[in-house]
Amino acid sequence: MMTIAEFFANIDKIPKELWADITLVAHLACKYQGRQYRDSGEHYLEHVFDVMYQMAQLDRERDVIFAGGLHDIIEDTEITKEYLS
Repeated sequence: MMTIAEFFANIDKIPKELWADITLVAHLACKYQGRQYRDSGEHYLEHVFDVMYQMAQLDRERDVIFAGGLHDIIEDTEITKEYLS
């Protein structure tokens, strides 16, 4: 799994037109999951950034990358998909 530091070390491999959206997802993830950790001790945000990076590397559409980064927020917080729409 990619760490947050590795994500930002490799951000130049993600198309620049996606950076604004990734920044928004990162903000929301930090706001709503910034204090959450998995049972393994891994920070929830590691998964968020790993999913976004993998989707970008697979040349997925913007909405797929966005949804990949936000899926745990909907599953693990009080935030609804309607709120994020």
